[in-house]
Amino acid sequence: MDHWKREEEIQEILLLLQIRIKSVQLREINQELTINKRLYSLEIINSIIDKKRIQLIELNDLLSSQKNKFESLKKESESLKSAIDENRERFLITGKIIHDYELNTIKSMNGFEFEKYIAYLFKFLGYKNIFRTQDSNDQGIDVIAEKNNFKYGIQCKLYSTAVGNAAIQQAIAGKAFYKLDEAIVITNNFFTDSAKVLAVGTDTKLINKLKLDELIYKVACYGNYVPYGYNSKKVEVKISNK
Repeated sequence: MDHWKREEEIQEILLLLQIRIKSVQLREINQELTINKRLYSLEIINSIIDKKRIQLIELNDLLSSQKNKFESLKKESESLKSAIDENRERFLITGKIIHDYELNTIKSMNGFEFEKYIAYLFKFLGYKNIFRTQDSNDQGIDVIAEKNNFKYGIQCKLYSTAVGNAAIQQAIAGKAFYKLDEAIVITNNFFTDSAKVLAVGTDTKLINKLKLDELIYKVACYGNYVPYGYNSKKVEVKISNK
């Protein structure tokens, strides 16, 4: 019995030793795995850092390229702006000359010529399908023009005194007769206070001497505008009559 008991104790000791050895081995394996895990994580992090570094280099190259393009465009823009400013100055000077020329031309016009001039002027103001009504029985409207799908009736008054109510009343009647969207009364002079009140109450647009001057100056500064009195077949602007 003692022999068997001794044998069991030895087996138990051996088993404990094996367990201890396995435990040590497992701990070593665990430590090794931890180290490998850290190393693997570092490799991944380094790989990500390398990729980001490459992306930053590419982005920096792109930004540098875009900066060069921007500088080039900036120089072109400055050059273009300089040319535009120079041409604008020329247009303004030329426009002032043409403006003064047109005002002097109006002074020598009669009523019939003034109507033709207003029709010519409105063409350069962006109006289409411009035509003058009959020389007589015009029903209060001298020129009809279209813009942005609106039809406008224009009453032209070349007066040496202020324009009164009668012209506004004629324009109102003409607007209804020709079925127009808006009536305009334009003059080389000014309007009486009574005419202004009537115009406001009937939605009639008034263009007096000062506003007419502004419109003439506006078109005179256009590069393609030709003074009304300038006779040339190359620059003739035809306005239909009905």
